[in-house]
Amino acid sequence: MCISEFDRAETVGLNIPSLCHQALEAVQHAVLITDLSGMIRYANPASHQLCGLLPKNLVGRSVLEIAAESDRRTLADLLENPISEPRRAELSFLCGDQGSPFRLSLHALNDPQGNACVYVFTSHDLSERQLLEKNLRQAQKLEAVGLLASGLAHNINSPLAAIIVTAEMAQARYPAIKEFRDIMQAADRIQEIVANLMTKSRQEQSTEEMDIDLNQLVKTELKFLEANLFFKHQVSTDVTLDPNLPRVRGLYSDFSQCFYNLVQNALDAMQEVENRNLTVKTALLDHGQGILLSVRDSGCGIPAEHLPRIFEPFFTTKQEITGDLEQCRPSGTGLGLSTTKHLLSRYGAQMDVISEMGRGTEFRISVPIPVAVTTQT
Repeated sequence: MCISEFDRAETVGLNIPSLCHQALEAVQHAVLITDLSGMIRYANPASHQLCGLLPKNLVGRSVLEIAAESDRRTLADLLENPISEPRRAELSFLCGDQGSPFRLSLHALNDPQGNACVYVFTSHDLSERQLLEKNLRQAQKLEAVGLLASGLAHNINSPLAAIIVTAEMAQARYPAIKEFRDIMQAADRIQEIVANLMTKSRQEQSTEEMDIDLNQLVKTELKFLEANLFFKHQVSTDVTLDPNLPRVRGLYSDFSQCFYNLVQNALDAMQEVENRNLTVKTALLDHGQGILLSVRDSGCGIPAEHLPRIFEPFFTTKQEITGDLEQCRPSGTGLGLSTTKHLLSRYGAQMDVISEMGRGTEFRISVPIPVAVTTQT
């Protein structure tokens, strides 16, 4: 493996070739060394992630064998045109057409005469980066929709006020016609929705900490979730809120996002069950030393073997998001619960889960009382 340069660089007390080998073995990124035909002569332990094969089963294979079929032509072209500078490409590795995306760097190493003798492949797993980019694009789309909704709500106020005034005048003139009262009640409901939307929009966009009424937050978020027809028409809701709950100091968006994630998780879990009950509860804990926010569903439950991993980023048992907005089936990226736990960690909050297969799951958030700063009146 062309180690003559290492031999000359060996210094007293150091075995340079041995140290280089140990370094390759410890590297977290995949490293493959092939001859000029692409036959693998060395594979470090991290190369296992490329195609699911152990290094000992990679040595002796052609690198073309483990590349996804759609990328073999590109890889063959890289092998046929060795250059001294590294070449990069995004390729998938795995026998067959299914593979994980990797950014591949290909180096041609020369012997002392300047002739290429081996190729060195190094790679970086792109799956997490691509998933993050995908979620960022989704978040940007949702942000744009939110801004549009906020603008529409603002513009609705003027014609809505005209409707209310006209209905009131008509009611005063023709008190026997009850339909005018119905119009005013419907207009008042729209006005309430617009006010909630405007308030939520301002709070969500705020980057400053505020005193948050968790009870009001729960009420507001559940109101907005009524836009989800499954939640509105097929799920019964039991909400118990402690009126003596102190306020919480923090970013409104942190707590609203966490609550939304937990409720959405609960709704997904209840898609395939007959009895769909969502229970939300707030309470004081430990004689006023903590605050509890509980979200419990009557869904399918979480298998015991999955419980230790549910807060891991990208771990999910739901199908992948397809981008089809018409589909209401559970789907996910495995970021909801991990994001929730991460957002709450800055407040010293503890997040626990109790689940039983076929009977449902309860998520319990315990916020320490130092975060609560003001008692409600």
